[in-house]
Amino acid sequence: MFGSAVLDTAIGLVFVFLLVSLACSAAKEFVEIMLKQRASYLRDGVLRLMGGETDAAKAWQKKLYSHPLVVSLCKHSKQWPSYIPSATFAAALLDIIRTEAGSVLPSPGAAEAARDVEATIKKIQNPELKSALLSVVGMTARTLKDVQTEIESWFNNTMDRVSGWYKQWSQMWILLIGAVLTLLLNVDAVAIGRSLWQDPALRASLVQAAQKEVEAKPVPLPPPDQDPDRAWKKAKETAARASELGVPVGWDSDDPRSVPPSSGPDARPVRDWLLKLVGWLITILAVSLGAPFWFDILNRFMIVRSTVRPKEKSPEEPPIDAKKPEKG
Repeated sequence: MFGSAVLDTAIGLVFVFLLVSLACSAAKEFVEIMLKQRASYLRDGVLRLMGGETDAAKAWQKKLYSHPLVVSLCKHSKQWPSYIPSATFAAALLDIIRTEAGSVLPSPGAAEAARDVEATIKKIQNPELKSALLSVVGMTARTLKDVQTEIESWFNNTMDRVSGWYKQWSQMWILLIGAVLTLLLNVDAVAIGRSLWQDPALRASLVQAAQKEVEAKPVPLPPPDQDPDRAWKKAKETAARASELGVPVGWDSDDPRSVPPSSGPDARPVRDWLLKLVGWLITILAVSLGAPFWFDILNRFMIVRSTVRPKEKSPEEPPIDAKKPEKG
């Protein structure tokens, strides 16, 4: 039973971390919608592909974003796309190169087509892009399809670095939002852990809620082009679930688990506030790991619990070697 209590307490804590992480993720999506950082980072990555911070590169970036294949990716005409498939980028860029050079590209399967493409590339008025494309086409490309494949790989490699920049930005905002929500909601990991350990009923209710969450397989976060009001509403709804479950979340001056008492026989304000600070820091660091991490951990814990629980014997169950009463 001791091991079961430890496991259930851990499940309850992980479930609370998951809920707060979901709220942080939804709030971060709200920030993303308002700042449009995905589209901004994508534009920076495309600008690097076109040659960097030069006038020629900016002109080619504008041509690419004005191409019908790229414009069709935007919901509104004045928006920037937050994602460009590599095949779309390669097709649009080759079409722009053909238009700028005034040449006709060979058919996709034509042999030695790469030489014709190289000749076309050499005519464009962008030294940085010209040099990059000539090195990308290389000696291995022979058909136009090979050229498109090489350009797609070039684009994907650059977008991998752009994704790294965006993840760093997201991590910073998740940490900031996590700190704000932790303090606003008073999500103290130490106080929650104590309450779960001391209250079997609370522990059982959180384990039950966690089981439902795992079985439901939460729907992924909304796409970035959704309505900002919906994203903010989702963040508030997710944050409210923790307090509804009965865990000591929020600021309640009458609850010593929420606000340490400043007077009384058991009052130790300095120690209690230091412990609360530690609890806040644990929550903030835990939330910064993200909702997918905690959902995976919760799922693993629930699997472990399902394998352990059936082996526990009921107190009323008679021992296996008990002798049967003799018949009179």
